[in-house]
Amino acid sequence: MMKQLSIDLLQQTVNRSDLGLIVLDEHLSIVLWNEWMAAYTGLPSEQACSSGILEACPELLNSRVHEAIINTLLTNQPAVISNVLNRTPFKLYPPASIKQGNKDISCIQQAVKIVPLTGTDSKRLCMIQISDVSAAVKREKGLEQQVKERRLVEQALDQERALFIAGPTVVFTWPAGDNRIIDYISPNIKQQFGYSAEQFLNGEVHMTDLIHPEDEENRLEEINRQILLSNQIIEQEYRIKNENGDYRWVYNLTTVVRNDNGEISKFLGYLFDITERKLIEEKVEQQAYYDELTGLANRRMFMDRLNRELTRAKRRKYMGALFFIDLDRFKSINDTLGHSVGDLLLKRISKLLQKNLRQDDTAARLGGDEFVIILSDLGHQVDEVTENAMLVAQKIKSTLGEKHIINGNEVHSTPSIGIVTYSGKDKYSADDLIRYADTAMYRAKTAGRNEIRFFSSEMQQQVDNQRQLEKSLRAALDNKEFTLYFQPLFNNKNKIISAEALLRWKHPEKGWISPADFIPLAEETGIILPLGEWVLHEACSQLKKWEQSHQNQSNKAFLLPILAVNVSPKQFRQKNFVSQVKEILQQYDINPTRLEIELTEGIVIADVEDTIQKMNDLKSLGVKIAIDDFGTGYSSLTYLKNLPIDVLKIDQSFVRDITKDKSNSAIVRSIISMATNLGLYVIAEGVETLDELDHLISEQCAIFQGYYFSKPLSADEFGNFYQTTIPTKI
Repeated sequence: MMKQLSIDLLQQTVNRSDLGLIVLDEHLSIVLWNEWMAAYTGLPSEQACSSGILEACPELLNSRVHEAIINTLLTNQPAVISNVLNRTPFKLYPPASIKQGNKDISCIQQAVKIVPLTGTDSKRLCMIQISDVSAAVKREKGLEQQVKERRLVEQALDQERALFIAGPTVVFTWPAGDNRIIDYISPNIKQQFGYSAEQFLNGEVHMTDLIHPEDEENRLEEINRQILLSNQIIEQEYRIKNENGDYRWVYNLTTVVRNDNGEISKFLGYLFDITERKLIEEKVEQQAYYDELTGLANRRMFMDRLNRELTRAKRRKYMGALFFIDLDRFKSINDTLGHSVGDLLLKRISKLLQKNLRQDDTAARLGGDEFVIILSDLGHQVDEVTENAMLVAQKIKSTLGEKHIINGNEVHSTPSIGIVTYSGKDKYSADDLIRYADTAMYRAKTAGRNEIRFFSSEMQQQVDNQRQLEKSLRAALDNKEFTLYFQPLFNNKNKIISAEALLRWKHPEKGWISPADFIPLAEETGIILPLGEWVLHEACSQLKKWEQSHQNQSNKAFLLPILAVNVSPKQFRQKNFVSQVKEILQQYDINPTRLEIELTEGIVIADVEDTIQKMNDLKSLGVKIAIDDFGTGYSSLTYLKNLPIDVLKIDQSFVRDITKDKSNSAIVRSIISMATNLGLYVIAEGVETLDELDHLISEQCAIFQGYYFSKPLSADEFGNFYQTTIPTKI
């Protein structure tokens, strides 16, 4: 019965062991590596336990031990590995001579035992025990070495012929100097691969013709290499085609047979079918190195291949390109058609990408709808490489942009592609290149999507500036660098009726930073949420200060009727937004009717049902609602009649040149007429000239905002400015 295993307790015990001990989990990751193994391999326990057995001790995975490990994990059966041909145990070959105490263990020969275990979390584990049997080996080698080995091999041949004729192992021999001749093969070759022994013996079928072409050259090279090293045992894995044309994986154990003169006379081979083991290995590799949904390389494999590619480019002195591809509006496809359609689209895109690549190129999915591609060896000159990369990118753009029919749905998806070229002369790391390609892709997005952009140093400078701005932005709120300015709104009698609170940022070194630069960045990074809440607090706090000043000075100070505050889409979408507004109003004891929330038209269109619910909840508090930048969105009139709003603000793009542009004039006239019929107030933004004001008044617009009246003012400046006019209530 397997015992429950505590790795911590076991580690303390096994460090004093004379055995090499390794504990693996079901993924072949190392969970225990004792001091014997650390001394043997030169790899400390901490480093070994952060990797798999493949990285830490590849000798084990290149032998029968790996097959036994897999079998033990699957069947819970122990295994002992030894070499049955020359009665010597399995060998491990360390990278260099290593001392363990006073003992040189670089030439030690080991016997390997594999024992199943169960961890404390009931996960399957196995422990590999490696023991020193060098003394027994030395005694055996002392007896007429060459003759003894030849006789043992011949005896083993007779025994194995009898033992494996009806078993799963195929035994065969061939003379040295001719790989195509088979002078003996066990009859069970028919059972294993469909060919009869006679077909091999009479030359009708040749073993070398059945071996997969990719494996045959490596197989012969390895045999010759092992012979030069004077090794008697050669272990190999390769594929053999059976009678049905299917390839099966085999483990081939080859023994060198020598004559009395020590010359190689023939080879004795044993074939074990390891196809099932290979399938398990491929499944493990698939999970570790390939994207589960698309079958493309995952991030782990991609990074490994990119690092290898950069090394190869440096050695061979060629140039290549890295693509970063993002699907445009993929989230919209998921939201409208469902994730199942989105997944099928990703699979379709993956296949299309692979069709556009060469065998040496690599496509990978980093996650979501992000793909990366390595185009290897595109040439040696910058112009040549750029042209070749652009041709591939245009082909990918065209292919991916075609209409896709998925589950009866017509799906359109275009790619935004960023490209960075690389050469062996560059000092860029793999991470650098991915970041640069991502930067170029983002530039393609901002250019309107479905575009291709190459990375440039100027682009990186902008990214660095943006990153520095983001860092400063995150610290600005804590450092109290933000302030509110206030722009008054006037009626057609030139009286202030309200004001809009506008956020301003004064950087301690760079001075005033434009809202056009930092507001989109705050939205993108999520900083807009704490920043937007701060604006609501600051606006209500200022309203309260003006109210208290008015009360203390008996009407000598002003009492601003309404203060409008812009709210971002991300801020408005918070589930607790309404309760947040309510708490702030209560905290500063503000009459809710004096607060106006300004929302952009896009917020309404994105989620009409949620927007109407939140608007109604705000209206129930007494808060006024305004739609800002009206006319710039789409489907505006469709939803307008259903929205519980008070004010429409005509976007300044329609006010600009209203006296010269008949289209702008007609749009403004329509908005004013529609709003009047719905009982809404209309505010014209961006009024800068007297002609614009007169024209708006002639169109029956009654409320105005713009530099013609006043620029945004600080709280103190606004107070002084306010004294020059009498406020008018809406």
